Amino acid sequence: MDTPTALLILMLKMNFLMININRLIETLSNPTVYGAEDRMRDYIVNSLNERNIPNYVDKYGNVYAVKGNADYFPCVVAHIDTVHPLEEFTVHEDSYILTAINKHGEQTGIGGDDKAGVFVCLELLDRFENIKAAFFVSEEVGCLGSYLSDSEFFENVGYAIQFDAPFNNWVSHYSDGVKLFSTDSEFFEKINPIFEECLPNYSSNNLGNHPYTDVSALKSLYDFSCLNYSVGYYNMHSKHEYVSILDVDICLTTAVKLIESLGQKLYFLPKDNRRLINESFKRNIENRLNSYKTKRGSIWAPFLLRFYPIQLRLSETIDTEANDILNFDYTIETVVNHFLSVTSHDTFNWSEGKRIVHCRG
Repeated sequence: MDTPTALLILMLKMNFLMININRLIETLSNPTVYGAEDRMRDYIVNSLNERNIPNYVDKYGNVYAVKGNADYFPCVVAHIDTVHPLEEFTVHEDSYILTAINKHGEQTGIGGDDKAGVFVCLELLDRFENIKAAFFVSEEVGCLGSYLSDSEFFENVGYAIQFDAPFNNWVSHYSDGVKLFSTDSEFFEKINPIFEECLPNYSSNNLGNHPYTDVSALKSLYDFSCLNYSVGYYNMHSKHEYVSILDVDICLTTAVKLIESLGQKLYFLPKDNRRLINESFKRNIENRLNSYKTKRGSIWAPFLLRFYPIQLRLSETIDTEANDILNFDYTIETVVNHFLSVTSHDTFNWSEGKRIVHCRG
């Protein structure tokens, strides 16, 4: 065990870390899948109501929370669906690793992607007096909830931070080809030193170009800077998924420092205009969302809609700050395991880190 990890475990045992483990387990214990996010949504709304945090649910099932008053709010973001079929399970902890065990005694997907992000958002709502939070439905099948987000809610948002990346040191610079923030900006000047301090082995030279998540949709709609980084889940989209308590704590600790540094102001960045987001586009998104609500999850959609479009997008010309290199850090294991998990087969236990592609756009 390396020294930093041993130190984190010692601090956790002595209650020096930020994380509320019981609340993390409670959050992870809610089964949810795109099209059937009811239990997760009810859990979030009940948690907000218990803390007297004003909130509302839009007609699509997205949850919005507003705490305090500000000219411009920090906004934290997570999605409330997973790819895992609905089933009851128990969360088990072993050496600060959380897994899900179903009624047959078998490991199943815990859904840290993105229930760990939900947990972090709820914790941040407790810790800051002036903050907003958005919890979106059906991210896993194309960011449907976030593309249909309430524009009035985001009128006074100064920046948005999402917690929806695996491991403990990923920072998304581009998501789905959409630039989330500029490296030549006050925003980056404030976040970069915090990432260097808090995230293991982070380097600004390794900022990621990652697949879609909700902030890529928000950045296509609104004129503020966005961010997405690791929240401590591993083996996502497979029955072998697990969540590291230590890495969730790293995410939460980092988030507190980021919001304290960024404060309550607007970090302007023009919205990405490469997608034509008109009424026809939104009607199509609504139809897809309604279809998934009817099906309450489908075994084929996540594979077809998440990974196949990624391959197609490799042919797009994307103007990045890294010599037009589009680097999707999805592993072959992730793709195959996801396909097998949603078709109820066993997963391959390949070593992590085999990248599926690293090519020019």
